[in-house]
Amino acid sequence: MLEPGLWCERVVRRGDEVGVQARRAPRPIQALIWMRVEVRTVLSLLDADESERVYRWLSYGQWEAIYRLRAGRSCRLPVRTRTGVRVAWEIRPVLFLPTAGRCTEAESAAELAAAVREAEVTARAAGTASATAAG
Repeated sequence: MLEPGLWCERVVRRGDEVGVQARRAPRPIQALIWMRVEVRTVLSLLDADESERVYRWLSYGQWEAIYRLRAGRSCRLPVRTRTGVRVAWEIRPVLFLPTAGRCTEAESAAELAAAVREAEVTARAAGTASATAAG
């Protein structure tokens, strides 16, 4: 069963170097909280015009982003630091495949216990078979 969610990405470009950090979020508000925290970390690196644009986004633009995400559309905020480093944040709706790592601890523990029991039964059966063949 596919799970709807949001893919959150930060791309940093310094000349030819590119760094990407990504994470998932289950709902638009959680994705926007991540993006706001990320954006605030670079505010001191921006010139006055870019800083003013980012403050406007933090004050008003994020609401448009929430509406876009709820409508199934992506949102993006690119900035350029005083030193020429380009940073872009993007959030886009996606469908995630469920993964084994998403199970609860109780489910994981139960699966591990079942696997251990199965291995023990198999080992005992193999030991009985070799004892019978030897005797």
